[in-house]
Parts: sequence; C-alpha cells; structure tokens
Amino acid sequence: MVMARIICVFFSALAWVLAAGPGASFAQASCGFFDPKVTFPDGSRACLSEFAFFSRKGLLSSFPDHVALAKAHSSSYAVAATAAPERCPFARFTVWERSAPEAEAGCRPRLLEAVRKSADFGACDCETLIDTGRTRLSRGEFERRLTAYEHFLTTGQTQEQTRLAQARRIEDERRAAEERMARERRDREERERVEQARREEEQRRLAEAHKAEEERKARKAELRIAAERSDREERERVEQARREEDLV
Repeated sequence: MVMARIICVFFSALAWVLAAGPGASFAQASCGFFDPKVTFPDGSRACLSEFAFFSRKGLLSSFPDHVALAKAHSSSYAVAATAAPERCPFARFTVWERSAPEAEAGCRPRLLEAVRKSADFGACDCETLIDTGRTRLSRGEFERRLTAYEHFLTTGQTQEQTRLAQARRIEDERRAAEERMARERRDREERERVEQARREEEQRRLAEAHKAEEERKARKAELRIAAERSDREERERVEQARREEDLV
C-alpha cells in the first residue's frame, strides 16, 4: 500500500516535470519529485517551497512549517486563512486528516478575535487557501494573498492600514510643512514690520533733528539780525547826538 502510494506520487511528479518542458525555471527544476506542490485552477503547479509563507517558522506547533506538514500528510491537509488580507487581519487554521470546512470553522473564531482589536477592520471572513495540494485561487490571487499575509505577520498591519498610515504621515508632513512655512512667513513679516518701524523711527528722529537744526539756525539768524539792528540804531543815536552837539 505504501509502495503503491510512493509509485503513484513518483509518476505524478514525473509527469508534472515533463509537462513543464525544457523552458521550466530553475526554481521548478529544483523542486523534487516528492516535494509538496499546489495545483491552480488552470492546471499549472508550483512547489509550496516557492512561497515564503509555507516555509515560515512558528505558525504551526506540531511541524516546523507548512512544507513539512504537507510532506507528512500529503493525502489530506487543508489551510484556511483570511479571505481579504489586504484589509483584514491575518488569521489561519491548519488541519490534517480532516476536511477544509473544518479548517475554515477553526479559522473564523481566530479572525473574529483579531477583528475586535481594531475599528479599522470591517466584514472579514476565512476561506480555504489550499486543500490537499489544490487551490481555487488563480496563481496571481494566491500570491497576492500570501504577500498580504507576510506583510501583516511582518508589520502587524494590513496593507490597507499601512497605506492609510503612509497617507496620514504624508498629510501630517504636508500640514507640518505648511505650518512651518506659515510660521516662517509670520516671522519674516514680523521682522520686516520691526525693520520698517525702525526705519520710520530713524526717519522721524532725523526729521526732528533736522527741524531742530533749522529752528536753531532761524533763532541764530533772528538774534544776529536783532543785534545788527541794535548796533545800527546805537550808531544812529550816537550820530544824532553828535550832530546836535555840533549845532549848539
């Protein structure tokens, strides 16, 4: 029974390698016959080890990673995880020797608990990611979900939360820049106002000094004219007195 299973898996893997053709990538060519694989709806296949998520340590308590699990239970295992990981928190439940619906049922309470931790999360659900080596997702969607899972496991945020945080940071930086520019403009205007007031005060002081100098010159001129008039009148008086003495 075991030998028949090994032979079946061998020829299945051999057929996959031959179907890949001589143009297959190095990653596909280096994928061993007995390495766990995933089959997509279009019939294409890939090794689980091609995707970092399935080699991530610490997700499973009974196996080092999902690749090791799939090797040990290639005939029956399922992984259910967040269906919209770009906006919902990561949750996962893995079963072996049991069905995919059981994996989804185990995933949902974990997801619900994760959703309750933030108001950012809306309606979220779990969905079967892989069921005994097969997935209902296209390779593109499969890779997008795995990338989103890795993002959450690495950052603790969904991709949407990260985008929003980046947008908020950019908006905060924009507001901070505007406030800084406004503050610099106010400071510049204040310096210009102070400088203008200083110039006006200097002009007023110079005008007052000029006026005082003009008034001083005017008083001096008036005094000179008065002195000259007084001298003239004194000379005329003396001259008049001398003429009167001559008549006598």
